[in-house]
Amino acid sequence: MTTYTTDEKLSFDEIAENLGPHRKRLLEVFDGADTDETIDSSELRKQSGVPKGSVKHHLETLARWGLIRETGERVHIPHGGSKARVWVLTDRGLTFVDECLDYVGRPGIAGELDELSARVEDLEAENEELKSFLAKLAVHVGLLDADETDHCFN
Repeated sequence: MTTYTTDEKLSFDEIAENLGPHRKRLLEVFDGADTDETIDSSELRKQSGVPKGSVKHHLETLARWGLIRETGERVHIPHGGSKARVWVLTDRGLTFVDECLDYVGRPGIAGELDELSARVEDLEAENEELKSFLAKLAVHVGLLDADETDHCFN
């Protein structure tokens, strides 16, 4: 079994930015399986549609990122005569799949949510300022008494 150095420096946002369609499809296969289910390279390739020539590279990259790990087992492939490596989703990989996989390919969604949240806060503050101004104006022109403004503008 090959040991991969986990690149713990990569955040989930960085992984999502670098995931690409092939690695995303491989993780989707794990997502569709039982939590502790192991899957061999050949089955991963079949289910994901990732080209045979690049599946090893993508699996090793996912392992380096700490999302999957090789179990050390080998499964005999009947038509190829070789033995396929067996992989399992790590706890970190399970967290990534659960929390981030649906957002991959939708660039900057977390940043967009932060921007929208800040915009809502700004609009709420602006709305309060406008209500205060309108209340003062209504009192000034004699439409309302000062004690009536709370009822009308809150």
